[in-house]
Amino acid sequence: MFSRKSCYFFVRPRRDCLDLCIFLGREIQAPQVRRIDRSSKTKLAHTIRVRHRDEVEPPLTAWLQEAYDFCGAPEHNSRKPQPQAKPKPAPARGPAPKLDSGTQLNRVRRIAKSIPGTLEKLSHGEPTFFTPKRVFAMFANNHHGDGRVAIWIPAARGVQAELIAEAPGIYFKPPYVGVNGWVGVELSRVDDAQLGSLLREAFGLVTAKPMTPSRAKSAPAAESRQLRRPPKMPSKA
Repeated sequence: MFSRKSCYFFVRPRRDCLDLCIFLGREIQAPQVRRIDRSSKTKLAHTIRVRHRDEVEPPLTAWLQEAYDFCGAPEHNSRKPQPQAKPKPAPARGPAPKLDSGTQLNRVRRIAKSIPGTLEKLSHGEPTFFTPKRVFAMFANNHHGDGRVAIWIPAARGVQAELIAEAPGIYFKPPYVGVNGWVGVELSRVDDAQLGSLLREAFGLVTAKPMTPSRAKSAPAAESRQLRRPPKMPSKA
């Protein structure tokens, strides 16, 4: 059993009796007391045997009240309050710091807007370039702290793996849209001519109409090859 702050007695059942352990601040000499142990610097545990057939004698009730008052005092509380650990400050969250001050973005914007029909909108916090209906280029300035200033552009089926294998320092698989075959391009590794060729090719892939069997037969072979794969861009030394 507990007082206001700590345990002041407990019971050990036996076959024909009970052993009652009472915590007191002084030693009691009485026939009922079978054993005295020191529980702490200030507490003495008195083991008192009580027969089931015996009535609780007045001294026992007085000892219980004394134990209740003694163990309830703050200076005898065995359950010392533990210092609460200060909660750790939550890590600062927010967008990753931008690496490009505007030089690469202005370059992408200038070349992309030279393509007739290009529209620019803000999407997911970054400038994104659209045909009248669909996205064809996304600017990525240290996206989630990846350390890249790049554009993400669509590519024809199978081209992504080829470009990354040929020039891994320029091309990479971007998050989210990479599963759909899009390619990331490191802007610092391509010049204006290469960037313009890539953006125009991406614009053409997005705006190209699906090839019907009749159109596929009549379309020139060179045009068909162009839609399947953008031109290779040589890596800079």
